[in-house]
Amino acid sequence: MIAALMLSSALLQSCPKVLTPAVARTVLSVDPNLVHAIIENESAGNPNAVSSAGAVGLGQLMSGTAKSVDVCDRRDPVQNVIGTARYLAYLIGRYSDIRLVVSAYNAGPGAVDRYHDTPPFPETIAYVHRVLASYARFSSETSGDGTTRPGAAQANPTPRLRITPHPAAPPWPNYGQRHVVFGDK
Repeated sequence: MIAALMLSSALLQSCPKVLTPAVARTVLSVDPNLVHAIIENESAGNPNAVSSAGAVGLGQLMSGTAKSVDVCDRRDPVQNVIGTARYLAYLIGRYSDIRLVVSAYNAGPGAVDRYHDTPPFPETIAYVHRVLASYARFSSETSGDGTTRPGAAQANPTPRLRITPHPAAPPWPNYGQRHVVFGDK
């Protein structure tokens, strides 16, 4: 279970790709390129992003969604990315079509169930196209193990993270002993 996973600096290499291939595939069975594509389109990699609807963090998790995937602090980038991946894992289990998974992430599973397809909302249709384009781009830039392919375009290199000891234990058991600090603070 992810709550029992001790996150180390090796697992927290860069943002927004905090979720490494090892964590994504072995713990969550989610392609890290999909997580990266969602984060790029939800928050542009800004861990402090807050939407007008109240979605917070890298994956723009709503309060109810965060609770459903055991995220206690939506502002914590590590919890937010893991929560995003856990929610995607749930959606992948519910829908076998990547288009419907991305649609449900944006519009909610209820809307996808109601229309039995991507809901006819202009925002959701545009969002699905953007995420799938990002997903294709990230997938073409990385090899099967998640490392960057030689010669792959690095137009927007991902900012590096500095890992520091967690100042206080989070409320959920065995979360880990590290958190992510952005910048040079």
